[in-house]
Amino acid sequence: MRIILSVLIFVVLVLWLGTLYFTNKKKFRMVEYNKKEYYLLSRNMYFVIFTVCTAPVFLGSLSLLKYGLWLAVILWLLLSNKVRMVMEPAMVMYLVFFLWLVFATTYSPVPRDAFMMLVKYFLPLCFLWVGYSAINNEKDLVIFLKVVNAIACIYCLFIGGQGFELFLKIYKGPIGAQFAKYAPFADFLTAIFIVPIILYWLTKEKKYIFCALWMVLSTVLESVRTGMGGMMLVFVFAILLRFKMRAVPGVLFAGAMFVSVILFVPEVNEKFFGENAGTVTAADIVQGDALSMDNMDTSGRNATWELILDKFYKGHEWRGSGLGVAKHYLLDLWMKKLIAVGLIHNDYVQLLAETGIIGVSLLCLFYIFVIIKVVQCVVILRYGYMVKLTGIMALSSMAGIAFCMYFDNVVSNSMQSMIMPFIFLGFFLKMVDIEDAKRKQNELNRIRNGI
Repeated sequence: MRIILSVLIFVVLVLWLGTLYFTNKKKFRMVEYNKKEYYLLSRNMYFVIFTVCTAPVFLGSLSLLKYGLWLAVILWLLLSNKVRMVMEPAMVMYLVFFLWLVFATTYSPVPRDAFMMLVKYFLPLCFLWVGYSAINNEKDLVIFLKVVNAIACIYCLFIGGQGFELFLKIYKGPIGAQFAKYAPFADFLTAIFIVPIILYWLTKEKKYIFCALWMVLSTVLESVRTGMGGMMLVFVFAILLRFKMRAVPGVLFAGAMFVSVILFVPEVNEKFFGENAGTVTAADIVQGDALSMDNMDTSGRNATWELILDKFYKGHEWRGSGLGVAKHYLLDLWMKKLIAVGLIHNDYVQLLAETGIIGVSLLCLFYIFVIIKVVQCVVILRYGYMVKLTGIMALSSMAGIAFCMYFDNVVSNSMQSMIMPFIFLGFFLKMVDIEDAKRKQNELNRIRNGI
């Protein structure tokens, strides 16, 4: 039954994308922006919205079919020049990082696994270009935000924490099996948690505050620690970028709420502290080291990380042991029932073991380039609100996902969450270029009028 459903959903996805790019039908792309005001979404923007809204669709054992479909569509878009491959320092830095991954495949003993990792690291860059090519104005952004927000809230009701509590038969049944749930879904919510925040800033409608809380509730009900930490980081980055020093009370409030959830939600408390649940106080968290890796219950992660690093990092510190090898090794042990978990649960440990210090350093340099670019345009220079909003979206979402990568397998599920901040980064870079072009045109007009 589950496989049949997966096949049917995959066929629907194929037909939907085929209708989008290979027919002249426009009606389904016509959106009512305001009352009796209609706006035609571009094919690329519709594709971006469709991608984000179907991100939790995992298709179970047929998940590779979805990756193959999206990769084929993106390669076709790139080769047919329907997506513009722009270059900017942050993109160049990511390309350098990706080229190092390509080099790491040359000495990998598991070429198939190495190729799959290349695909999963290549998709975010592709979606950066797609996001850049998709957005043209504020209407595109608002429609994207509203549709993604609505779909995410619906997902929470059925495959999120609310679904686990209220609709367990759907959550655990054949339908629920088609979606990425628990940690991958919490990572998805972390990636798009900035969406209701931006919508509230744009519209001042309080319903978007409740949408944000609804997403937080989903993660809390399932006691996903990484998701809670990622969401808090998204919120902190967002208000710091927008309000700067005035954001300090908001940061303190977010910290207080985070600590309160850890202390007073029994399931979350037990997940954090294991056998010591109920004995940890607020003072232990704020003034002590109760949340250190040594004191928290890591569900066996530390042992797994030590195993991987001992076998593949030591002796190969600079370049690692080859892309895909650590994941393949752990999965092989799990298949032989020699270990309880076949996942590394740390993309940085995996990257360090497989590509060495150079690989991790190049990824960190990419993060630094993004931070510099966003802070420069959002905080220092006088750009318009579209640049500021998309910049906040990009950096906040990326901060949340970068955090999740330390505790989850975000790259292995890159279509579920990793691509989102790259889409937002594409939005941001396009808005910067549009505003720069307008400034240059205004300057030319002033010169001509002066002459």
